[in-house]
Amino acid sequence: MPWAAAGRAVVVIAGPVAAGLAMGRTAEAAMVSTGAMMSSAVPAAETYRRRAVNIVCPQLANALGLLLGGRVHDHGWVTVGVLCAIGLPAGLISTIGAVSSMTGMTALVSSVMGAGLPMPGPWWQPPALFLLGGLLTLLFTMAAWPVRRGRAERVAVAEVYRAIATSLPLAGSAGWAAARTAVMSALAHAHDVLLLCRSRHYGRRPEQARLLALLDAADALAESATALHRGRTPPPAGTTEAIGALADAVGTGRGRVRLPGLRPGTPEERALRAALHRATAALADAPAARPGGTGDSALPAGRAADAVRRAFADPASWRYGIRLALCIGCAQALVSVIGVPRSYWIPLTVAFVVKPDMGSVFVRALLRALGTFAGAAVAAVLLVVVPQGGWDALVLALLAAALAIASPRGYLLQTMTLTPVLLLLLELETPRPMGPQLAGFRLLDSLIGCAIALVLGYALWPGDRRTRAEARLADTAEAVADHLAAAFGTDRTRRSVRLRATGHRLSAFRTSLQQALAEPPPVSTRAAAWQPLATSLERMTDLITAAGVQARHGAPHPAPDETAGIEACLRALADTVRGGRPHTETPPLPRPDGTLTDVAAEARTVSTILNRTTKSHR
Repeated sequence: MPWAAAGRAVVVIAGPVAAGLAMGRTAEAAMVSTGAMMSSAVPAAETYRRRAVNIVCPQLANALGLLLGGRVHDHGWVTVGVLCAIGLPAGLISTIGAVSSMTGMTALVSSVMGAGLPMPGPWWQPPALFLLGGLLTLLFTMAAWPVRRGRAERVAVAEVYRAIATSLPLAGSAGWAAARTAVMSALAHAHDVLLLCRSRHYGRRPEQARLLALLDAADALAESATALHRGRTPPPAGTTEAIGALADAVGTGRGRVRLPGLRPGTPEERALRAALHRATAALADAPAARPGGTGDSALPAGRAADAVRRAFADPASWRYGIRLALCIGCAQALVSVIGVPRSYWIPLTVAFVVKPDMGSVFVRALLRALGTFAGAAVAAVLLVVVPQGGWDALVLALLAAALAIASPRGYLLQTMTLTPVLLLLLELETPRPMGPQLAGFRLLDSLIGCAIALVLGYALWPGDRRTRAEARLADTAEAVADHLAAAFGTDRTRRSVRLRATGHRLSAFRTSLQQALAEPPPVSTRAAAWQPLATSLERMTDLITAAGVQARHGAPHPAPDETAGIEACLRALADTVRGGRPHTETPPLPRPDGTLTDVAAEARTVSTILNRTTKSHR
C-alpha cells in the first residue's frame, strides 16, 4: 500500500482547500489543489533527481497549456484551432518516453481546462496557482532527499542480485521464463538509475563507481545463469545463498560475502565462478573491479536528444499526433456548436482516452465510460449529502488518499477516484456552482467523448492497429540479430548493451501483443497468432547468451559464416514484416554442428511460424 503517497496527496490536495475555506479564497485554493493533483498523478521514480524532473517538466507544460487555453476561452473556431495545434505536438512527444508523455498529456489537459472554464483573476493568476500546487507536491516529494540520498541506487542494484538468486534454482525448469523476465527488468531498471547518476557523479563519487562495478558483475552473473539454464546444469551448492548475501550487502552498503568452494567444471560453471569473484571484488571496492563504463555510452541528455529526433522522423509518431489533434478538434468543435454547460469535459475525456502510448483506445474508452459513471454517481451523492464548508476539505482528503492508492492499480480504478476529485475541485473553482446536476452533465459529456474516441481515434485507424505489433516484432528480430553479432566478441560492454536492448524489445513486443489481445477480432485473433513468435525469440535470445558464455569459457567458437547466416535470416525476417509481405523468401539457414546448433534450429522455428502466420492472414 502506498501510504506515503496517500499521505502526501491528502496534504497537497486537501490542505490548500482547507486553507482557502478558512481565508475565504476558495476558488484560488481549489486551483492550487488542482495543480497539486495533476502533479501528483506523475508516476513515482526511485531517484530523487528523477522525481524532480518528473514533476517539474509536466508542471511547466501544465502552466503553459493553461495560459494558452485561457487566452482563447470562448473564441469559437479559434479555440478549436489552438487545441488542435497543441494536440499535434502532444501526440508526437508521447512516443519519446514516460516524462515526455506526461508532459504532453498535462499540456493538453490544462489547455482544454483553460479554454473551457472561466478562470478567476488576471490572466497570469491561474497558471501561477497551478505552479504553486506543483511546487507543494515537489517540496513534499523531495522532503526525505537529504537523509535517503543514494538509497535508490543501492536498492536497484541489490534487486538485480536478488532476482538472479531467485532465478538460479529455476534453471532448467518451467518457471525459468518468468524469472528471466524479472532479471532483465531489474537489470534495465538499475542501468537506467545509475546512468542518470553517472551524468553528474561518475568519476567523482566512489560509491557510484562501486555500484557500477557491481552492476557490471551482475550482467555476467545473469549471462552465466542463462547458460546454466540452457545446459540444464544445477547451480553449485551454496551459490544461491552467496548471491542472496551479495544482494543484502549491496542494499545496506555494509558487509562482506564469503563464496562457497567452487571448482572449475563445465564452461557454465567456470563462467559463474568468474562472475561471482568479480562481484565480491566489486563489493570490497577492489581497484581491479572498476568497470570501463556503464554499459551504455550515451548520457541521458544525449539519449533524450536522439529520442526526440527519432520521434519526429517516425511516421507512426506523426500518425499519433494527427489522430489526437483530429479527435480534440472534433470534440471542441462539437462543444462550440451544441453549447453543453461547461462541456470542456468532452475534449478532456478525449485527451485522456486517445493517448497513443497508453494502450488500447478501445479498452480505455470502455473503462473511461464505466469509471466515469461510477465516479459521477459518487460525486452526485457527495454534492447532495455533504454541506459546503469545512466538510469539503474532509471529503477531498479521503478522496485524495483513495486516488493515490487506486491510481497504480488500473485505469478503471483511477478514473473512478479521479472523477469525483476533479468534480469537487472544479465546483469550488467556479463562481457559479451548479450543484448535483454537474455530475450528470459530466457523465453525459464523458459518454460523448468516449464515442468520439472510439470513432475518430479507433475505428478510422485500422492500419495503425494492425501494424503496431508487427513493427515491434521486426524491431525484436533485429535486436536478436544484433545480440548474436556481439555475443562472441570480447567487448563486454557491447554484449551487455545488446542483451539489454533485446530484452527491452521483447518486453515491448509482449506488451503490444497483450494490448492487441484486448481488441475486438480480427486484431485479437492476429495477436494470438503472433504469440508463439515472442516465445521463440525469447528462447533464441537465451540460446545465444548461453552459446556466448560457453565459447568464452572453453567451448569452440562458431564459424563466422554460421553466425552471419543466422543473423541474415533474422534481418530478412524483420524486413519482410516491416514491408507487410508474405515470409516466403529468406536466405538459406546454415546447419551448424556445434555451438550454434540449437540457435539455428530455433531460427527455423521462427521462420516457420512467421510463414504460417502471414499466409493465414493474407
